[in-house]
Amino acid sequence: MGSDVRTRPIVVAGVAVLLLATATILPLAGTAESKVNLLGAQSPFPDSGGFVATLVVTEGQAVTVRPAVGMSFPAAHGQLTLLAGDVTAVEAGTSIWVGQNSAAELTFLDGSSAELHAGTMMTVVELQTPDDGPFQVRLDQVAGRTFHRVQRLLGVGDAYVVSTPSSTASVRGTAFGVEVVGPGTTYVHTDEGVVGVSQDGQDVDVGAGDAVLTTDEEPPEVHPHGEVLADELGVPYEEVMGHFDDGFGFGQIKQVYPLSAGLGISPDQVLEELDGGMGMGVLKQATDLRTQYGLSFDEFKQKLDAGTSLGQIKQESKDEADKVTGQDKEEADKVTGQDKDKPDLVSGQDKDKGDKVTDQDKEKKEKEDKKDKKDKKEKKDKK
Repeated sequence: MGSDVRTRPIVVAGVAVLLLATATILPLAGTAESKVNLLGAQSPFPDSGGFVATLVVTEGQAVTVRPAVGMSFPAAHGQLTLLAGDVTAVEAGTSIWVGQNSAAELTFLDGSSAELHAGTMMTVVELQTPDDGPFQVRLDQVAGRTFHRVQRLLGVGDAYVVSTPSSTASVRGTAFGVEVVGPGTTYVHTDEGVVGVSQDGQDVDVGAGDAVLTTDEEPPEVHPHGEVLADELGVPYEEVMGHFDDGFGFGQIKQVYPLSAGLGISPDQVLEELDGGMGMGVLKQATDLRTQYGLSFDEFKQKLDAGTSLGQIKQESKDEADKVTGQDKEEADKVTGQDKDKPDLVSGQDKDKGDKVTDQDKEKKEKEDKKDKKDKKEKKDKK
C-alpha cells in the first residue's frame, strides 16, 4: 500500500531542505504482506559512498530494513530484528522501526546522534559524513519521537534535516526533539542552539527553550516549551525551567517525574543521580525491581555501589521475594492448620460439656426417682 508524497524545496538558514507532505502509516506486523511505503516510487536513495551510522538497541527491540528499489517497508529481503544490546551498521536507504517499550540510538561518524523512542518509524534518506566536504544527513520520520544532538558546526552546503508528515527541521549545531503527534501534526522543541522549522512555505526559528507545533490547518507559532511540559507534568513552570537552567534537557526532565514516582524518591534526587553518571536505563531497571520485588532505591544503590551487577541484583531480589513468599505461605498454612484444629477442640469441649450435663441430669433424675419411691413407701406405711 503506497502513499502520495509531495516535496517542496525550502531554504532555511542557507540550507536547502525537502518537506515530506504526507505519508501513510500502517502497523508493522513483521511480514512482507504488511507494508509501509515511506517514499513512494522515487528513485533509489543517494549512494552513501561507504559511509554508515551505528544503530544500538538500548531497550526492547527494533527492526531494520534495507529495501530494494521501490522502497517498501518492510521488504522481505534485508530485514533484521535486533534486541537490547545488539548493534548494527546503517547505510542510506535503511528504514528503522522501534518496537513498543523499546528504544534505540543512531550514531553518526562525527559523533552526532539521534535517540529513537518507542514506536518510531524512520528512514535514513541520505548519509554523507566525511571529515572534509559536505556533511549531509537527511532523515524521514513518519511516526514516533526522536531527540537529536548535532556535534559539528554545519557550514554552507551542509545539512542535518529531519522531515515529518507536516514539517521539516533543519539545524546548525544543536540539540532538539521531534515528535510526530498524529496525522499532519508535528511537535519540535529545541534544547540547544537554533532549529529552523518549515511548514507549507512558512519558516520559523526555534531557539533554546522554545517549541513549535505544526499542523495542516494552522501556521507554525513558536512558544516556550517549558510551559507545555509543565502543564503535562502538573508542576510549576519555574520548576521545569530551573531544571533546564541546571543543564538538563526537556527530554530528560519529561522522564524524571515518572521515574521519581516509580522509585519513591524526589525528582531532584533523580536528577542528582543522572548528574552523577547513573544512566536513564539503570534508573528504569531500578524502577522495575521496586515494582516487581519491592527493592527500595536505597537498597538498589547500595548493592550497585558495592560492585554487584544489575543481573545479580535482579536475581538476588527475585530470590528474596521468593523466600518471603515461601515464608508467608508457611505462616498461612500454619494459621490454617490452627484454625482447622480449633473447631475440633471446640467440638471436643462442647462434647465434654454436653456429656457432663447429661450425666448431671441423669443423676438428678435418679435422685428424684429415689425420693418419689421413698415418699410413696412412707405414705403406704402410714396407712
